[in-house]
Amino acid sequence: MNDSSPSTPPDPPQINLLQLWLSLLTPVALTALSLVIMMDGSGEPLSIISLSILSCMVWFIFVMKKRYKGSSLVFLGFGYLIAEVVVCGATFFIGCLSMLSAL
Repeated sequence: MNDSSPSTPPDPPQINLLQLWLSLLTPVALTALSLVIMMDGSGEPLSIISLSILSCMVWFIFVMKKRYKGSSLVFLGFGYLIAEVVVCGATFFIGCLSMLSAL
């Protein structure tokens, strides 16, 4: 009998949590900011929202590629895109409805 313990795999690389949270929350914050700008009657909120989602998706993939590779990274990228579109869309439409009720 061999009394040596089985070797444990090394810990996965650490993800910078500050960059992760900033990439997740920046599009939502810019959506709220574009609603405030839209109240003044200037600005194009949908272009701001779509550009922020796409640019933060690239940032998110850059942060996550330290730990994930291949098809799981692609799946995370698509999941991020779908989640941000849903959250930012809901924030935008709830903000628009709240502005209508203020009139």
